[in-house]
Amino acid sequence: PLRAGEYLERGALIRYNGKAAWSVADAGKIQKYFSEKFGRLLPISALGQTPFHDRMRFDHHDAVDVALHPDSSEGRALMAYLRQAGIPYMAFRNGVPGSASGAHIHIGRPSLRAARP
Repeated sequence: PLRAGEYLERGALIRYNGKAAWSVADAGKIQKYFSEKFGRLLPISALGQTPFHDRMRFDHHDAVDVALHPDSSEGRALMAYLRQAGIPYMAFRNGVPGSASGAHIHIGRPSLRAARP
């Protein structure tokens, strides 16, 4: 596991273990930054827990998924903003079976997988 403040980029995964307190309620600050920088809404694909995350058994209640490729100019700018603010994130360059359905940026701590009932 990464220590607080560490950054890792390996293959399809980019991860920053930011030290800042994070809550999905803070998503508005990120939306404001993105809208001011790019003149459009942040493409949020999941805000908190969703049926998809339920099916995958991920606890996603305090996370936001953003439909941006991490290697795009917008994705790189968003990740730089998150690092500067100390906000933890994970970014996927492509789908990873059992972990990610496709390229996106996951804002928040990694989602833990719930045990099967």
